[in-house]
Amino acid sequence: NLLSQKDISKLVELSKRQDSPENLQAAIQILLNNFHEAQTMIDALNPVERNEFLSFPIYNLLKASTETTIEKDSLKESLLQNS
Repeated sequence: NLLSQKDISKLVELSKRQDSPENLQAAIQILLNNFHEAQTMIDALNPVERNEFLSFPIYNLLKASTETTIEKDSLKESLLQNS
C-alpha cells in the first residue's frame, strides 16, 4: 500500500463520519483497498451519481483491482483443471 499510516488513519476517520456523501465514502473505501464495500456503495448511488462516479479517475483503481482478481481466479481454475 502506498499510503502512510497517517493517511490510512485519516481515511478511516473520514469513513466513520455519518455526514460524508456516499460517493466520498466509496472513494475512501477504494483507497483503503476495501473494493467490495466500495462497489456496494457505488451500486447504491442513484443513476446520475453512479455515472458521474464511474467517470472519476479513482474508479480506475477499483476496475484494475477487479480485473486482477478475475485474472487470478482464472489462473487458479486453469491450474486446478490441469492438475
